[in-house]
Amino acid sequence: MSAHWCAEQITIFTVIVFYRPEVGSELQHESYGIVSDEMHHDICSVYTFNRHILQHVQHKLPWTIQHVHYWSDGAGSQFQNRYNFTNLLYHQSDFGCTADWNFFATSHGKGPVDGIGGEVKRSVRRAILKGTVVVNDAVEFYHAAERLNVLFVSQGVIKEAAAQLVERWNNSKTLPGTHSFHYAKPVSTEAVACGRNSPFTTGQPALAIHSIVKESATTSAHVIAPIPADRPATCTPTCTCIDAVPGNFVMVKYDTKKSKNVFLGQVVARDEADLEITLLRSKDSDHKIFVFPANEDKAWIDDQQVQEIVDTPKMDSRGRYIFNHGIAVTE
Repeated sequence: MSAHWCAEQITIFTVIVFYRPEVGSELQHESYGIVSDEMHHDICSVYTFNRHILQHVQHKLPWTIQHVHYWSDGAGSQFQNRYNFTNLLYHQSDFGCTADWNFFATSHGKGPVDGIGGEVKRSVRRAILKGTVVVNDAVEFYHAAERLNVLFVSQGVIKEAAAQLVERWNNSKTLPGTHSFHYAKPVSTEAVACGRNSPFTTGQPALAIHSIVKESATTSAHVIAPIPADRPATCTPTCTCIDAVPGNFVMVKYDTKKSKNVFLGQVVARDEADLEITLLRSKDSDHKIFVFPANEDKAWIDDQQVQEIVDTPKMDSRGRYIFNHGIAVTE
């Protein structure tokens, strides 16, 4: 009974590794589930989990891994942030191979990897129901799932890695528009090339080179590797940004090739120069009454897209947000 009501939680980090045993051979894969007692799902956990997976994969393969193409969603706390971009600069020295990182578009990253965690939990639940195991913590959960391809990484190992990485991350700087990038690769010891599209989906996207190491962290000027001729470089302009914080209601502009739209949103999170917002929908012709749609509409934006912060509205008994004046949105 005490085991049933135990409230201790664990982390399951799921990964599928695709590879070819030989050049031109059929694509193979390995599914992994990382079990941990570390509940902070941050970049340090991701770094440590990837290290253990790469070590395990390399041990099984007859050849040395030369390059890794990472694919993930755009979670700002785990993957799509300056710390992860900085880790790419050190991937060769840390893991013995180079790497690039690709980010799925919002709500477009579902795939086989999402079923791994479910299978691991089902396996442990069946073992508990049979009475063959009692699970009270992450270690016991790991042993109950050992028949599957699972690895265990303790909280202590992650904390140890964090202590080694803190100086590296303190010397990194934010890239404007981080959450608008869907591709990143290192081009020198201090810079990454970023693109709004992945080269695996659009051929050869335009890449912008960004220095990600603070000037004070080096003794010499940054040496930026040139972009190949078939990949024209673009630049990110310096801007004066509005300092919006979680809870603020903001006017957000979205420019496309065909139109320029303005929406109303509420800031729910901030990651350096990027904001996560939830968009609202107008309910009247004067654009004074707004609601959050039944299907939540969230997006990460560059704070350059924020036009202004609007006054906090009143909320009526029906959950509608009432503004004192019309909001100039284009929906």
